[in-house]
Amino acid sequence: MKKTRIQPANVYQATTYAHGIRVQGGDIVFISGQVSKDVNNVVVGKGDIGQQAEQVFQNVKAVMESAGGTLQDIVKLTIFTTNLGFYRPGITSVRDKYFAENPPATTFVVVTSLSDPSLLLEVEAIGVVPSA
Repeated sequence: MKKTRIQPANVYQATTYAHGIRVQGGDIVFISGQVSKDVNNVVVGKGDIGQQAEQVFQNVKAVMESAGGTLQDIVKLTIFTTNLGFYRPGITSVRDKYFAENPPATTFVVVTSLSDPSLLLEVEAIGVVPSA
């Protein structure tokens, strides 16, 4: 089984983990938890769940496209947020924009905090892409 590390040029540089891993044979893509950091590793939308969600889903999209797929190839999302009642409507609104035609299985998980206190959500994903 061959694994290919995914590091899109338009997503911040991951130094201690891979943004994604594509597993050849099963053609499964595992996308690490994406946060609202831009290509310069700067948090986008501090205090604004809509802006953060937009950046997060742009990052998920970039990783998936770098693996040879599209957002429509994502089959599972896990969304971590620090306040479900307060942030879920904003997250859901942005998620639905990106997955309007073919929504994946989705789980929301509430956590005490994320890796940076200014982050309000993190999204990891699993996709299945066509064989190369």
